[in-house]
Amino acid sequence: MDPQRKVVARQALLWSALSYIPLIAGVAWAFFAARHWPGSRGVFLAASGIMVGLAASSALFFPVVRQLPPTRLLMGLSLARYSYLSIWVGIALAAILAIAAIAIPQN
Repeated sequence: MDPQRKVVARQALLWSALSYIPLIAGVAWAFFAARHWPGSRGVFLAASGIMVGLAASSALFFPVVRQLPPTRLLMGLSLARYSYLSIWVGIALAAILAIAAIAIPQN
């Protein structure tokens, strides 16, 4: 392996390891929210936390995805553009779920 590929591989390993931190935090939030708030509010807040964790994890891994050649397509989009759009969709979905959790009346 040439030195530049070694550096890229080392950075990919670092970013992939760091990207698991938000996933773990999102799952921990989901357990907390589901137990702390009864009913649908807890479920919606738990799902919102998982979506935030997924979006943050994808955002941390995004520098690695940007290094991939743009010729790799997923549903007609480059992998980097697809990842970028899915991060924003995840954040928007998390916001919608959090708003729904607050707006839905509790029994």
